[in-house]
Amino acid sequence: MARRARPSVIAYAWAAPVSLLGLAAGALTLITGGAVDRRSGVLEFRGAFSRALLESRFVAARAMALGHVILGRDQDSLDACRDHERAHVRQAEILGPLFVPAYLAAGAWAAIRHRDRYRANWFERDAERRARRSAGMDRRQTTAAANAVTELTTAPTSTLRGRNRNRTS
Repeated sequence: MARRARPSVIAYAWAAPVSLLGLAAGALTLITGGAVDRRSGVLEFRGAFSRALLESRFVAARAMALGHVILGRDQDSLDACRDHERAHVRQAEILGPLFVPAYLAAGAWAAIRHRDRYRANWFERDAERRARRSAGMDRRQTTAAANAVTELTTAPTSTLRGRNRNRTS
């Protein structure tokens, strides 16, 4: 992953309302036995509450960014999704408190057009594009990577839980 400059105080302040949502989920993660690491100005929480939230029917994802906070099911999920989630961190730095409403509106717009709220969401497509660019993938590789991410993020929660049970730590 290409390193980018550490966010400025202004970027932290502008994204703070979204980051506060992430910090609340992060606090619940720590209270319930999860863990946290700081990487390049972003807090990454994993396990416990974060896992339960991300495995829920409402979210059904391996990881999720809320401002300068990334929630992950486990360390493997954070490692696999880091570039993608960092792109969402950047989106939150640009849009600040408008990020969550804009993200939800993009999902609603996709649904109105009878498309998948996740795969057709402009913010998700942008994050995938940036993550692939960061990984230095060519067009053919990016298509395969996008298909793999789509399969993981759209699989039923029970399928993902079964995959996690079979993994060793």
